Amino acid sequence: MYMSKIRCDMHNKYVKKSEDNEAYTHKNIQTLFKGNRESENVLYVKEMVGDVLYYKVQSDVPPVISDKTQGLEIVSITDLDDYSFLKDFNYVNFVIVASPSRWIFDAEKQKRARRGLEHKDERINWMIRKLSDGGVSVGDIREYKLDSTVFYHGEDKGEIFGYEYTGNFIVDDWNEFIKMVNKGIGPGKAYGMGMFILS
Repeated sequence: MYMSKIRCDMHNKYVKKSEDNEAYTHKNIQTLFKGNRESENVLYVKEMVGDVLYYKVQSDVPPVISDKTQGLEIVSITDLDDYSFLKDFNYVNFVIVASPSRWIFDAEKQKRARRGLEHKDERINWMIRKLSDGGVSVGDIREYKLDSTVFYHGEDKGEIFGYEYTGNFIVDDWNEFIKMVNKGIGPGKAYGMGMFILS
């Protein structure tokens, strides 16, 4: 498992397009990998440092700039060694951007669809359940609302409502924990959701 820091050229036209359509960010990041997002377990989160935009990208293999990559520069690549260094800590601190949701039946479209959870206690309980399924016991958790993420599939507009969660937990089952971190949690993983930052 690798964590890479990618710097964005804010003057690049393709990077600028991603400000209004997160699908461009997803496509551009995927040019760094031979396989698709699922096969390479690619997750990312945005980070602004001053007026410079970076992507933190987690993946099974290290990224490589290709002839299709536009406006991205690899600053660093770190081998996480399956986070083995965390075994020395009683509590693990985490930060994650996630979109708590549930499945509903959309009568208008006649198919199942995800619906974001409206109430904070529902979202916190969703997050605790996901973490517990990943082999950890939550010690502390806090929620912060973020701006929505917009993306387009052709003419169809999509919108994901993300929240930042911070806190700490104890790892009870290391194998389940690594699976959870490797795969990420919740919907919207192609659009900057579901990746853990751990310390």
